[in-house]
Amino acid sequence: MRIALLAVVATGMIACAKDRAPVSPSSTGETTTTGANVAPSDGMRKVEHVRAVLREQRPGRQADIDTLVIGEAGGVLTLAGDVSDEQAHAEILQTVRGMPGIGEVRDQIRVRNPASPGVAR
Repeated sequence: MRIALLAVVATGMIACAKDRAPVSPSSTGETTTTGANVAPSDGMRKVEHVRAVLREQRPGRQADIDTLVIGEAGGVLTLAGDVSDEQAHAEILQTVRGMPGIGEVRDQIRVRNPASPGVAR
């Protein structure tokens, strides 16, 4: 009984995998598919590259980097989300703005623990 059930499940999984076909391009020019072989757009590649460089160059900021929302549209890179402190904010922006191939960077990062008023930043 168990072998027959496994055979049915495996056959169904193979049939589902064969039915996955590309979907027509969206109005943004990006191609999406319902299968696992999704070719990333240039914007997706840039976002993934930015996150990888941040992780490599700022290993002490992993928690902040992992919570960032990084987007790219029309050549503008947007960084959003919360970071732990002003120093993390400055380090992340400095790293991204110093990367080759990065043009305009829109900063929408919020600092969870900003410096107290009157304290030098």
